[in-house]
Amino acid sequence: MPGSVYIQQAESLANAIEIAIDAFKKFPSENWNMGHVCRLIDTYSSWEKTVLNSGPRYKSVESLSYTSNRVFSFFQESSGDIVNYFWQQIKENNLPFERENKLDKILKRQKIKDQAEYDFVTGTMVPFQLDGIIEDEEVMILGRLMLAYEQEQSGLTTV
Repeated sequence: MPGSVYIQQAESLANAIEIAIDAFKKFPSENWNMGHVCRLIDTYSSWEKTVLNSGPRYKSVESLSYTSNRVFSFFQESSGDIVNYFWQQIKENNLPFERENKLDKILKRQKIKDQAEYDFVTGTMVPFQLDGIIEDEEVMILGRLMLAYEQEQSGLTTV
């Protein structure tokens, strides 16, 4: 039988999934058609069922972390009304989740460490700049870090 920590985390994650579903319904992207919205809702609903009804073998905090990463991925890496609404609802419902500023970590480290981080930077840099999450100076720094990563991957070095 799962412990109280698991049950508490599972319930919190299920609540966050409900908020995500609500956000998808209220703020669908202009680029999404109803099929996209329905697929997202179906996917998140299946994750919620898994969190709340998984077999004993999968009722672990580690297992929850995998689902949690999937649930929050979109809301960590995107911007706009849907994302703002989601994080506002998380806060208002006193759920134990916070938006992680991965760009801030990369800027502090002054290095893009892998392809996943590179992809994250290329996908979020402009929307984050437009939303005022990062400043123009930080965009320039990220551009230099991207160039350094590209050169490192191609075997070129900077002088």
